[in-house]
Amino acid sequence: MDRELETFDMKQYVKMNYDVADYVNKHIIPNVRYRGSNRPIKEKQPILCPFHDETKPSFFYYAKTNRFYCFGCGGKGGDVIDLHMLWSARLGRKIGFKQAVVELYYELQTGSR
Repeated sequence: MDRELETFDMKQYVKMNYDVADYVNKHIIPNVRYRGSNRPIKEKQPILCPFHDETKPSFFYYAKTNRFYCFGCGGKGGDVIDLHMLWSARLGRKIGFKQAVVELYYELQTGSR
């Protein structure tokens, strides 16, 4: 039996197939009140961070690595799984790493993103 089929890595699947920009544009942008337009996030065009109050955009998205980073938060950053855990906590739903992976995987499989 093929070794790759035996060791399906759900975490890697989510990281490779769920783009940080897609997550931000679907889950965060519609739910945050910005002073101005709720424009979609694009590489090299930061938005206001949804995790703290600020007046200048400091939340960056890096397409090559599919990661985000906020310079205003003092180091918040990571991949789509980290972002889902942070956003869920902001909404009052503290979830762990495994739960975040399962929820994102489910979104990918059902096409509900």
